[in-house]
Amino acid sequence: TYNAGTWTDNPTGITGGNTPTNPNAPLINAGLSPITGTFMTAKDYFNGATANFGAAQGGAQAAPPNACGNDFAVFLTNGLPSRKSDGSPVTYSTGQPYSAAEVANAVTAVSNLNSGTRPVQSYIIGFALPEFTNNYFVNNPPNPLDQMAAAGGTSTAYFANDLTSLNSAFSTIFTSILGVSG
Repeated sequence: TYNAGTWTDNPTGITGGNTPTNPNAPLINAGLSPITGTFMTAKDYFNGATANFGAAQGGAQAAPPNACGNDFAVFLTNGLPSRKSDGSPVTYSTGQPYSAAEVANAVTAVSNLNSGTRPVQSYIIGFALPEFTNNYFVNNPPNPLDQMAAAGGTSTAYFANDLTSLNSAFSTIFTSILGVSG
């Protein structure tokens, strides 16, 4: 929640706090989500390019086989973009739990992956997102993960908060992929 200029990561008052070592707390976002760079690198990977897939990522590689004529990416994230494609931190606007500029860059990167010479549809799963992030987009749509999913050609993101809902999201996604790819 946002109160007096400060975001709290324990808006539900979890006994012991929302910390990584508290067994009463859900998984928490640790930050450092380089979403834009991840999708730029994926585009290079699927196209056998090296603009964003250099020596630090294993060097130039041939594109993977295009056996079924369809390519998919399933992206699981525990947060919104918190790093630029070069790894530097993003800038947050007052009162926002995310960087609107970096969300736009991430949406563009997902769109570029889906519209390249070898289009890749992207499924997005938001897992164990911080409660204040979820609450913020209920009243301030659109949700950036939905924007990324739409840019990736899969309409809306999936959201999961526990193992059961995560398994359900993966099952739905892989059923959809199998339905398209045979």
